Amino acid sequence: MARWQFRPPVERYKDGYRINLDTDERELILRLLRELRGLLLGSSDNPTLVRLFPTAYHLPDDSELDAEYQRLMQRRSPMAPLGF
Repeated sequence: MARWQFRPPVERYKDGYRINLDTDERELILRLLRELRGLLLGSSDNPTLVRLFPTAYHLPDDSELDAEYQRLMQRRSPMAPLGF
C-alpha cells in the first residue's frame, strides 16, 4: 500500500518557488486567466474593468486628464508580464 505524503502548498527551491496545485485548481486558474485576458483585450468601455482602471481625476473639470490617464493605463496591460 502506497503511503500518502504531505506536500506543502508552496515549496522553495534554489532558483525559485513551486506551487503545488491539484488538477481542478490548475484548471480554475487557467480559466480565470483566460477570462481576464478576454476582458483586457476586449472593449475598454466594459464596466467590469472599472475596478482595474479606476478614475484618477474625480472633478468634472478634470475629465480630459482622466481620459488621458485611462488611455495610458489601458495601453500597458497588467497581464503583459504574464505574456498576455
